[in-house]
Amino acid sequence: MNTGEIAWDNSIEDPATVKAAITGETSTAAKEAAKNDWDEWTVDDLKSGKPLLVYRYLDGLTADQIRELDLPKGAEESLKFSQAFEVKVLSKDDVIARINEAWRAKKSPIDPESDTSKPENQASITFYAFTGQKLGSMDVKDSISSRAFGTALKRYEAKNRALCDQEIKRLEEQEKAREEAEATAGK
Repeated sequence: MNTGEIAWDNSIEDPATVKAAITGETSTAAKEAAKNDWDEWTVDDLKSGKPLLVYRYLDGLTADQIRELDLPKGAEESLKFSQAFEVKVLSKDDVIARINEAWRAKKSPIDPESDTSKPENQASITFYAFTGQKLGSMDVKDSISSRAFGTALKRYEAKNRALCDQEIKRLEEQEKAREEAEATAGK
């Protein structure tokens, strides 16, 4: 397993967790309503803004332990997903290099005592734009390979750039309108 070669930054807040904390709700609508309330950025931040990859994995259990403990099916599926990601995908130097160069990455353990039959307690990889919008995810229902993962990285990098460029345009228009309003008020 090559997770140690990734420049994980676990101080990064998971956008889904932050949005839920702001609104006090965990519904999709509540998260969407709070999407820009949790962070602020500058044009310079947006120009260099890297997307975020959040890897959620079942912490501290092996396949034998899952079988011995008779845990829900989700636990075994989560372990298989994590093993596929760590062994098949992260064994490729080009994937590791791409993550380290173009992404911010966070590793987030799932408590093995949690109800792994629920999707939110299963292994997954979620991709977020620099601005916090969810770009997509891969989870236990997906077949994960280095090719599929590499394709997802490229697709989400492009989406991130488009969202950052859109936000830059919005900020620049907002600044221009503010300057025009000040000039008009000063006359």
